[in-house]
Amino acid sequence: MINIADLYSTQQHLKRANQVPAMITFLLAGGDFSDNPVQLKLLSDERIVINNGHHRVTAIYCSGRRILYDNEYILDADDSYKRNVFNRITNMWWIKDFEMCKEPTEQEITKRMEDTGESFWTAREELRDLAYKDKYNKPAGQSWGEFWKSY
Repeated sequence: MINIADLYSTQQHLKRANQVPAMITFLLAGGDFSDNPVQLKLLSDERIVINNGHHRVTAIYCSGRRILYDNEYILDADDSYKRNVFNRITNMWWIKDFEMCKEPTEQEITKRMEDTGESFWTAREELRDLAYKDKYNKPAGQSWGEFWKSY
């Protein structure tokens, strides 16, 4: 395992951020990124940078998980890495301010299920309604997952 807080970004911006909500949904349903591992580089100064996988790391973090599982990343040493290295990923603006980081965690969903008897999907949608209703105008009857895909 590797702590997400120990990773450094090689991007100043997160392009196509609209991809992240579907990734969060996938993770909250029990998925992982073992089929498409994040590419990490270990630099000579001991920093670990994300070479490919900023969206996946963002989704994992926003889903409430603070680690990458061993099967979700490939770490290679690279003494000649040439890309810019910015800040720790957890200090990048899209992690700090990214609205989708308000996604309900698995623990919150489980608690609501226990309290209300709702299914996983209903509990998650209700918690999403509470988190996002004042900011987004999602059509009635549309799931948040479908809304994010169109956002």
